[in-house]
Amino acid sequence: MTSSSHQATIIAAFAPGVTPIDSSSDSVVALPSSAFMTTTTAHQVPNALGLALAGTITGSAPGIVTILPPSAAFTNYNFNLPTGPGSSGQPLLSGGGGSASMTFGTLAPANGGVAANSGVSASGFFLGSIGPPMGTTTGLGVASSGNIGACSFVLPWTATVGHISFSIGTVSSGNHVDVGIYDSSGAIQVHTGSQSTTSTGQFVVSVTSTSLSPGVYFAAYTFDNTAARLDGINLTTQVHGVLNLVAHTCGLDTADTGGATLPGSISISNITDNTTASYPIAFMSP
Repeated sequence: MTSSSHQATIIAAFAPGVTPIDSSSDSVVALPSSAFMTTTTAHQVPNALGLALAGTITGSAPGIVTILPPSAAFTNYNFNLPTGPGSSGQPLLSGGGGSASMTFGTLAPANGGVAANSGVSASGFFLGSIGPPMGTTTGLGVASSGNIGACSFVLPWTATVGHISFSIGTVSSGNHVDVGIYDSSGAIQVHTGSQSTTSTGQFVVSVTSTSLSPGVYFAAYTFDNTAARLDGINLTTQVHGVLNLVAHTCGLDTADTGGATLPGSISISNITDNTTASYPIAFMSP
C-alpha cells in the first residue's frame, strides 16, 4: 500500500474476512465490491479527511488480529514478500524496498546477528583450557587397561578439528593410547585412533576434518595398558571434588570399554571422580 496526503492506493485485494477500518474512529471504510476480489486491481480510497487505514483479520476461533498504520507518514517503498516460507527461526530480511523480494536468511553481525565463528582462534584450542594449560603432570593414565578418562569442558565458539597433537610422558612398548572428544550425549566426535606408546615426546595425528559447534564436550583418552602415561593438566584432589559435586564432570569411566581405541559412545553417568583422571595436554587445530 502506498499513500499521500490526499489518497491511499490499495494494490492488492482484501480477502473475505479482512475488514478495512479507520483506526482513528474505529469505523468501517466503504470500498467497492471489486476490492474484495483476489486481483491486483488498484482501488483508490479517498483520503481527503486524513483517514488512517488499518485492517483486521478474524481467525477461525474467537480473536482478531489488528493491522495498524505507522505513527508517522509513510515513505514510498515496495513491500515484496518472498516466494517461499523459509525455515523455522529464520528472520525476514529486507530487499531494500526496490524490485527485489525480501528473503528469509541469517542476520548479519553488523545488523545485530552473531558470527558463527565469533572469537575463534585460527590456531585451535587446548582440551579443557582456552589458553596453554598451567601446572602439568606426566602421570595421566588409567587405573585398569580399557578404562576411559573423561573431563568436561566448554567450547565457546565453532571450531574445526583436522589435527590432534598430544604428548606422551611415560612409555609402554608395544601398547597404545587414543585421545579424543565426546559430546554431552556421550557420542564420539573426533579422536586420534590407536597410537603407539613406545616412545615419549610430542605427536600430531591428522584426523577427518570435523566441525564442532559451541557447547559442552568431554576430553577423553584410553589405554590398553596401565604403564603408559600422557602429559596432562595437574588437577588437585580439591579440584576434582568440586568438579563432581553436582554432575559427572571429570573422572574415570570403568563401565564402558576402551583400550587401544575409544568406543563410539559412552554413558556420561558412568564417569566417576578419580584423581588419576584429568585433561590430557592435547591441542586441537584445523
